[in-house]
Amino acid sequence: MAKSQIKKNAAKKGMNIILPGYTNELNGTEIYQSNRVTTAKIKGLTNIQSKIFFSIIHNLQEPIRMSMSGTDYTQLQLFANDGETINIGIRLSDIAQPAQYAEVVEQAQGLMNLRVNMKSPKGEEYISIASLINRIEKPKKVDGKAVLYLRMDKDVANKLIIIDRNTLGKPVNYTKYLLEVALKARSKYTSRLYPLIASWKQKGGFRIRLEELRQIVGVEPNEYSEYAQFKRRVLLPVQKELEDRADCWFNCSARDFEIRDGKKVTTLNFKVIVPAMQEALKRQADMIKALLKNHFDFQDGHFKAIDPLFSRNFNHDRAENFMSKILSLSDYINRLKGTDDQVNDRASYALKSIINHFQDEINKL
Repeated sequence: MAKSQIKKNAAKKGMNIILPGYTNELNGTEIYQSNRVTTAKIKGLTNIQSKIFFSIIHNLQEPIRMSMSGTDYTQLQLFANDGETINIGIRLSDIAQPAQYAEVVEQAQGLMNLRVNMKSPKGEEYISIASLINRIEKPKKVDGKAVLYLRMDKDVANKLIIIDRNTLGKPVNYTKYLLEVALKARSKYTSRLYPLIASWKQKGGFRIRLEELRQIVGVEPNEYSEYAQFKRRVLLPVQKELEDRADCWFNCSARDFEIRDGKKVTTLNFKVIVPAMQEALKRQADMIKALLKNHFDFQDGHFKAIDPLFSRNFNHDRAENFMSKILSLSDYINRLKGTDDQVNDRASYALKSIINHFQDEINKL
């Protein structure tokens, strides 16, 4: 089987995920970019403009990968002219339907006045790109496809291209994500948040100040000022969209997701979920259910009473808590055998004990 055909079924029914490290020409194109680009603060970016931006990054993949390996990418044909700009062509069909092409061209013009703030390669301070592109040419037909050409200053391109490398010459501080997830995003917030989530897949999660996250996803200072609004209008829709179609996602309803200073949410604790993690959790849930059935005689009615504990926000902490409770219940019931307090209805007794044990969590589900 060819690598491009290798897929993995995710926990969500009907969803296919490309295995990490493999590329599928139709729906699994791996994109690399500097973490400085991933965490850039860009105000007023529309969903279409986000997709134009991702298409630009896609067109810069050859020099980006050369930067990762320490090769001089300025020798590429893209940089061959003696002028101060490079010419980037993006296929309009990658971004929109033909009826929307005029809107894409109009939105691209807005990128000429778009300010991008990125962390400096030399420290935590931010550098500012005053204009992402400086000229737009009318779309042309190339191999039967409408292509929009954008002129970008070479200095701006360099800021988007350069990937840090460590003392051993290995690339560091970069993000890898699937282009198609970004291009097909329905929400502009998904377009901005997905690469950030993907950048932490290997480490499993990250914490970020709420105010910084708001700036990264492009929320205006007076927009969704209450956290409850931000969660409802930004986080939950992005979570749902990533669960349905991405190679990684998060759960903003997890118990430890919100970190507060008093009553105010100030920091968010993202735990990045990938299909392999979901499969491991399913195996743990199945094991717990098997133990309840085999050792406590659980039937369908018993399982139905605690189904929310398995179907909502099930995670490793709850799985371990479950296993600990099951072991202590089994030990307790066995010690009562042959005494006046012997447990005759193991299933009912265990069910009541489990519900009492998880009552606080059940109330939140």
